[in-house]
Amino acid sequence: MPATASSPLPVVLDALAPAPALAEGECPGLLFPLAQVSDPRDPRGRPPPLVGVLAIAAAAVLIGATSRLAISEWAADAGGAGTARGPS
Repeated sequence: MPATASSPLPVVLDALAPAPALAEGECPGLLFPLAQVSDPRDPRGRPPPLVGVLAIAAAAVLIGATSRLAISEWAADAGGAGTARGPS
């Protein structure tokens, strides 16, 4: 008798596998609504773009971050993608 899997993840992944790919335009992106959020921060000191900060926070929460500390740690581990300030 084979042992039962301790994780339900393979079952979930098998259920998702046959899902058809979305065509462009079927699923709205998250960046556009985030870019509509007004930035109350003082622009002096060139803070990173708010849309990037919000996108990183959203990604961290989606993977399970439940506090500002957890979000900042995840962002640091991710290398700060999305907070680039561009050329000076």
